[in-house]
Amino acid sequence: MKNRHTKLALTVEEKKIEQERMAGLYVSMENFEVEKKRLMEAASLRERKTQTITLRIQKSVLQRVKEKAQIEGIPYQTLIGSILHKFVQVQ
Repeated sequence: MKNRHTKLALTVEEKKIEQERMAGLYVSMENFEVEKKRLMEAASLRERKTQTITLRIQKSVLQRVKEKAQIEGIPYQTLIGSILHKFVQVQ
């Protein structure tokens, strides 16, 4: 049976966060539960405003969109949504 209290090795990023926490750089948020509830409600409202669609486009166009999205560091579906959003805003 494995020991439940075995410490796992921290990543470099986790070690940095732990050091910053120990140095007092992180503080507890006042009204955490209220703020958490507010943010969760906002997120659920946002989710309800999206709709899944099926779109047929040429493979070469999709490939170029994926390449642009990779350069921008965002998912390609997010890029497509952004392009559509900008298009209808301009019209």
